[in-house]
Amino acid sequence: MDKKNLYSATAEEEERGPELTRVLTGQSSAITDVDFHPRKYQIVSGGADGTVGVWNIRPDTKAFRLVGHKDAVLCTQFSPEGHILASGSRDKTVRLWISSVRTESMVVQAHSAAVSAVDFSPDGNLMCTGSHDKSIKVRGKLQRIGQLIFLFLF
Repeated sequence: MDKKNLYSATAEEEERGPELTRVLTGQSSAITDVDFHPRKYQIVSGGADGTVGVWNIRPDTKAFRLVGHKDAVLCTQFSPEGHILASGSRDKTVRLWISSVRTESMVVQAHSAAVSAVDFSPDGNLMCTGSHDKSIKVRGKLQRIGQLIFLFLF
């Protein structure tokens, strides 16, 4: 092992890259974004067809699809605790979903152009979005009410 690096690879290993452990297939259109769940072996993907895929990495567990956007999903992000999943779309909206179940989403009319970025603050209380309208918007104090309703307080 090289003292300057934590990991030393042979030339063959460097060419090959990290080991491929799983290939997930089944999204019906091009995948535009992915994000890991912060606590589970789960991945979310955005699709050019307007759908959001929730994938379980462990074998023998089912994936599911969330439908609601009217255009391509350009960005996805789990909240820090993983309870909320945000998706931003070319349809100018952000949708907030309960990440563990197939359910209706809360729709946020976010921007005047496509939403191309979404993220949560480390404590999960704020959400910011970026858009092709050249703006970043920060939405304050995201709260969970029960298990299905989310409310932004401004």
